[in-house]
Order: sequence, then C-alpha cells, then structure tokens
Amino acid sequence: MNEFFKNRPSHHRNGGGCLYVYSSKVVWTEGHRGKLACGNGFKAAFSPPPEFQGESGMLTPEDAFVASINMSFTIAFLRFAEKEKVNLCEYECNCNGIMDRIMPRMAFKRIVLHPRAVVASDADVPAVERCMDLADKYAVVRNSVKPKVVLEYKIELDKRKAPAKAETAQ
Repeated sequence: MNEFFKNRPSHHRNGGGCLYVYSSKVVWTEGHRGKLACGNGFKAAFSPPPEFQGESGMLTPEDAFVASINMSFTIAFLRFAEKEKVNLCEYECNCNGIMDRIMPRMAFKRIVLHPRAVVASDADVPAVERCMDLADKYAVVRNSVKPKVVLEYKIELDKRKAPAKAETAQ
C-alpha cells in the first residue's frame, strides 16, 4: 500500500457527527498526463479531454466530475428503491455536464441527470417517483456541487412482466 494511504482513516468522530475522509493522489507522468490512485485502491491514468490538449480514451477530470454525480445519484436511488421494495426491472442513467465560459474562466454551469427506471407494475410508479425525488435531495456528491443539477427522469412499465389485462367478452 502506498505511504499516502497507509494511515488514512475511513472515518473519525467530529463532535456529535461522523466525518468521513476520502483520499486521492495524482502523480504527473508526462505532458498533460498523470496517474490517479484513490484511497479505496482504484487506479487510473488521466489526461485532460482532447478539446483541452488531452488524449481521447482516458479518464478526464471533467468526465470523472460528471460521473461522480451520476454514480452518487444512482446509489442513492437504488438504496431508496430497495427500502421502498420497488420491483425494479431495469435502471440506467445518462448524465450530461454542460460547461461554459463563466467569466473569466470555464466552469460547469448545469448538470442534467436522465435516469430511466423500468418497473414491473403500475403500482411501483409512485414509489419510484418518490425514490427519484429522495435521491435528488440526498445524493451526497450531487449536493456538494455548485452548478444547478437538473433531474429529468423516465419511468417505464416492463410489458413482459406486467399483468395481462382481462379481455372484455363480446
């Protein structure tokens, strides 16, 4: 284990609450490239995106930022859906970070989450809506960012698992 992470506490008490510590280390390798090591053991090479003189196909800070919001929202949603006992058939979430020049520098001005949940029954739809709203409210990373985060979700009925409607006799 790297010396940087050896004594990393997973959490420590801070007054009445609990403060968690998450660590990362970056090392410059060459040009605009580097290596990332996270306290949980994840490692990746990184570069700026091609539009900022970086390389394609590598992790970028911009992609990691947008992905962290997406992952945080998804984890929160899945936890709430499990708690609500939602019969979830499928879930995916696309996330777009819109970057613009906010004088005098570049910054993300808006993040748009596009989660899509497929459920087996109409009865699950209100619970999924509640879970989407709760995840939007309580996702840690999503609530730690400055730009406006917009939630545009879609809930679908899995027609393969939906109960067949009774046919009316004629």
